[in-house]
Amino acid sequence: MRILLFSQPGHGSGGVETVVRKLQQGFRERGHIVQTVYEDDTLPVGGIEKDANGISVHLELPPTWKGFLRPHYTYSLISSLVALYRILRTFKPDVVNYHYCAPSAACFALLRVLFGYRFVVSFHGSDALTTQGLRARLVPYILEQADVVTAVSQALSETVQETFPGGYTPVLVPNGIDYEFWSAPGAGPVHQPQAAPLLVSVGALKHVKGHDMLIDAFSVISRQYPDSHLVLIGDGPLRTSYEEKIAKMNLADRITVTGWLQPEEVRAWLRESDLFVFPSRSEGFGIALVEAMAVGVPVIASNAGGIPEVVGDLDDALVNPVNSTELLKAITALLENRKAQESLRVQVQKRASNYCFSKTVNTYLNEYKRNLS
Repeated sequence: MRILLFSQPGHGSGGVETVVRKLQQGFRERGHIVQTVYEDDTLPVGGIEKDANGISVHLELPPTWKGFLRPHYTYSLISSLVALYRILRTFKPDVVNYHYCAPSAACFALLRVLFGYRFVVSFHGSDALTTQGLRARLVPYILEQADVVTAVSQALSETVQETFPGGYTPVLVPNGIDYEFWSAPGAGPVHQPQAAPLLVSVGALKHVKGHDMLIDAFSVISRQYPDSHLVLIGDGPLRTSYEEKIAKMNLADRITVTGWLQPEEVRAWLRESDLFVFPSRSEGFGIALVEAMAVGVPVIASNAGGIPEVVGDLDDALVNPVNSTELLKAITALLENRKAQESLRVQVQKRASNYCFSKTVNTYLNEYKRNLS
């Protein structure tokens, strides 16, 4: 098969970008021809650029229906369609899989009439929550045109159907991880708790990920455990704000913001940690959470979105995502209970083994083949 994968910007380390890169690798290993295309709004509208990651293109649609009457947006739409036409004409895909549903997916929906490819739309989380402006009308059209709609969790599938009612049923395709990599034994034991607790959280630094609540909770924990440390691995629009908040709370020597790290570096931090905290206010799946579980780190996570499906019956690991007090209580309770920590290490690692990425690759391929037959 000739498979075109479309995603958001391809130069970061976000969850969707990671999934798309791994899908590309998995498809190629199974003998398929794959072209990855990324949205890049730093290019001129309709601009195309090729690099080692794939093809970058800037597609732009008007923010409202009235915008179609303005010459600027009319030109932008035409430029976008022409750029995409050039990419599709060159690659000639059998399948287009658009990841993280956005208005620009309408361009693929329109052009499929000319190229005859199967059109797959994959929801990953917050793309099912935004219903403002043109998106509210375009997404239903996009879903009507799609041959397959997928979601990474059952909770997200239900949210998609509630937000955008229609005659479709999303196919459940949970994300996966390289379990062998994350669960590989380290140079030192990961199961020995430290006298000075080390807490780690991985994720984009934006409001939905809840790091502000974690910083507030840690300000209390830092007084209870004078040598404790919190490491925030990730980057994003709120990094500067969080760093200023940390400085004002006099926690600069207790909280480290690393930016994005390579997987080997993330794994090293997880191996040293006593607790992984994942306080997302909304989450379709939670790849970073599963990676931490595979390492064998005790976890505290919010009960938002698809997270309870990932964590399973480990109810003590789940907290209310809008309540920093509950987050504090859950972290403190686990830090004080060494026996519970050791038990959770074993349970989460076993649970994470259910999410090998090869399963994700095969599920997508089966859906592609089913719709091509």
